[in-house]
Parts: sequence; C-alpha cells; structure tokens
Amino acid sequence: MRILWASQLKGIGNTYGYSTQANRMYEALVTLGVTIVESLAEPFDLAVHIVTPERFVPVPGARNVLFTMYEATSIPESWIPKVRQADMLVVPCRNNRDLFKNYFPGPVEVCGLGIDPALFTFVERRKPGPKEPFRYLWIGAPNPRKGFQLALVSWTNWLRSGKMPKNVQLYLKTSGTVEDKVARFKVAIKRDEKAGTALVDFFEDKFVPPDVPSLPGITVDSRNMTDAELAALYHSAHAFLLPSVGEGWGLTLCEAMATGLPCIWTHWGGPRDFADETVGYPLTKWRFGPLRMMNAKKGEDGKVAVFAEHDSYGAVADFGELVRREAQVYDDYDRALALGRKASERMHARFKWSDCAERFVQICEKWSTIWGARKERADAIKLDA
Repeated sequence: MRILWASQLKGIGNTYGYSTQANRMYEALVTLGVTIVESLAEPFDLAVHIVTPERFVPVPGARNVLFTMYEATSIPESWIPKVRQADMLVVPCRNNRDLFKNYFPGPVEVCGLGIDPALFTFVERRKPGPKEPFRYLWIGAPNPRKGFQLALVSWTNWLRSGKMPKNVQLYLKTSGTVEDKVARFKVAIKRDEKAGTALVDFFEDKFVPPDVPSLPGITVDSRNMTDAELAALYHSAHAFLLPSVGEGWGLTLCEAMATGLPCIWTHWGGPRDFADETVGYPLTKWRFGPLRMMNAKKGEDGKVAVFAEHDSYGAVADFGELVRREAQVYDDYDRALALGRKASERMHARFKWSDCAERFVQICEKWSTIWGARKERADAIKLDA
C-alpha cells in the first residue's frame, strides 16, 4: 500500500497530541513496510490526514482519510462541512466513533493509539519513606480541559482535611507551541523562610480559596523536553493524575500506565477503551459540565479578540472522589503498584504504535477493497449503458 502523507502537523515540536501521533504513526507504518509518499507527483492509494478538522484540506481526486478526534459531546459547527469532505474518518475510541457518526454519513472506524515500548519502559517502584518525596505527576497542555485546576482543587481539599501526608508533592508538567497559554499557566514560587515550605500563587486560578494561601509541595515545569527527558519524568513519579474533562484518547495516561505508574483518571471518553479498575483508579463519579472552546482573531486594527467558538460538555470529576483516590494510592501503595504492573503489561501487549499501525493498515486495505469494488461496478454499469 502507498499512502500520501498529507498530515500538516508532522514535525511540529510539541511533545503531545497530534504531532506525537503523526510522527509515531509515520515511523510505525514505515517499519511495517508501507510506502509513504510525500509528493503529489508520485502514485498513491490513499491520502492520510492526521489533523483537527479545521486544518483538513482534502487532496482533489484522491481518497482522503481524516484521522481525527474530539474531546466533548459535540463538535463545532464550523467543523461539519470540513469533516464531510473526507471519504472516511478514523478516530481513536468508540466514544469518538459515536460522536462523529452524528455529523458524518460515511464510514467511521476506530483505531486506538499507542506507546513507544522502548521509551516508556516499566520500572520497579517502592513507597518512599516519610521523609522522602512522594510525587503525584500531572502532564498536559496548558488548558483547563486537561484538568490541572481539578488537580489543584483536590490538593487544596486534601490539605484542608488535615490528612495530607507531609511528604506528598504535586508536579505539574506543561508545554505548548502557543507561548501566551503557557505563560498564563505558569506560577510564581515564593519561599516562606519561617515555614520552610514553597508557597504558590496561581496568577489566574480562581479555584484556590483565599483562606488556604499556601499549597505545599507544588512544582510547575514548562520546559521543552526531549522524549528521553519526558520518559525520565514518568519514571521519577510515584502516581499519575489525569482528571481531564475530556480525552479523544489520552496519550499521557497510556505512557504513564506503560511505565507502571499507579494512575487516576476521569473515566469517560478515550480512556474507557484501554483503562479500567483492574489496572488503576478510575474516577467514575463525574458529571457533565460546560466545556467552552475559545479562539482568537486579529482584527484590521491589529488587536486580538478572544471569542467563544463552541460550547459543549465534558466530564467534570468529583473532587471528593479524586481526593479519596489520591489517598488510596498513598495508603496502600503495594496494591497501587500491583495495579500499575498490570497496566504496564496491558499497554506493552496491546497498545504499542506498531499495533496502531497494523490496525490502521487493516482499515485502509478494507476500504480500498470496498471502494475498488464499487468503482468496478460503476464502470460496468457505464459500459452496459
């Protein structure tokens, strides 16, 4: 099979999301023996686009496959005409299949994503002593959908309960290609010399109550990292948090699970296709809450106006359940590690990028055969006429 690689996001230097998928899929397909074409001058069977729908530009006269996703209960209206220009949609999870079938009359196939098994290796962990740091890790883009605010609320509530162990740490790792978003996410770290603890002021966070001015043990890291550095960060942690409002798949959760990290996540959307209570700590007491998609446009006067492009809904985790899960992991870490080992075994057995590439090729071959048969019938009808 010859695939025209029409993914406009290939090569963007962001650690997560579509760029990771596009780059890893490219490598896995080549390893599988698929010929990747990057010029319209060469013959190809299908044009493959791994992009968000608004960036989708179909190749005229070709069969165009749009590999995309969305994280909420409805897609922006501006996306619908773009989506309908594709010949087939491929999405990472069953939730997305059901979502896009509301807008697209053609075939919608499911192809889960994966991990790099050589990078996100399993590591043995032990529970740190009472004077050693116990790190809860959150990784995500600098936007509220990824749930960093929910993680902070849980941290506040745990602290207020008087039951938070003194050695726990919350490590927030973010990065992005839009610097102003990262800047809004960053925090200022101050040093309380008397208490000897780090105090954190969140510039735009309205969720931290004023009567709890200090949140101990919080680190924010917005550095650009290599893949090896990212893997080392997972390996350094003791538990992983992803209380996101919506995931088309959940790459960071997959990567954390692959390393054996005990994981806590919102059990809706993409994660339901690869994670459950036998391999971690799902947050099941969520409720649907508003999820607003914001956009910005520069006017003729040069000023940038921010506006709401789309209002939809996502799954908002219950703060109380999140705190209980965090405490469960800490209090019975042997059980948490046993679940983490099972999670790692599942990821490495079934959810590698090579598995994703094999499934994708099967889908493409299936529909190439169907489309070819339909064309032959249509040509035969024309000849008979």
